[in-house]
Amino acid sequence: MLPIRITLNPDNSVTVHLRDSQAVTTIRHEATLDVNRDGRWVMGIELMGGAFDLAKAVEPFMPRRPLAGQSGGVTYDKQANAAYIYVPTKSEKTGLIDTDMKYWESVCLETEFGLDSKGGLVWLRFSTRDANISSAEFVSLIAAPVEPQMA
Repeated sequence: MLPIRITLNPDNSVTVHLRDSQAVTTIRHEATLDVNRDGRWVMGIELMGGAFDLAKAVEPFMPRRPLAGQSGGVTYDKQANAAYIYVPTKSEKTGLIDTDMKYWESVCLETEFGLDSKGGLVWLRFSTRDANISSAEFVSLIAAPVEPQMA
């Protein structure tokens, strides 16, 4: 299940740790995240190739080509050079209403990617400063451990 954990950084940025591995290089590029009407993150992360070898970056997750009506894990479309990382969200059993979990819009965020020695994606980091919402609220619907990091 992705992500493994989320770190809330003192600068209001969010680090999404996708797997336990050591990042040896970082690259800046855009990522697109889906949000609900309140600006909270739901569903997943879309990545477009260009700044780095995206196929190699998602290889550790054993991506597959997207199939109609299916979701989960990581999908990769070679023709589009695009990947989608599905993230688990909190279930309705937590008292959320249907509209909390519904996609409203996509936001493009300048993102820093941590890559291992083979070019595989380890983590990604983005800021929520422009989202008009705290980093804690931004990730509040994601079903992953959240760790605040002290300054």
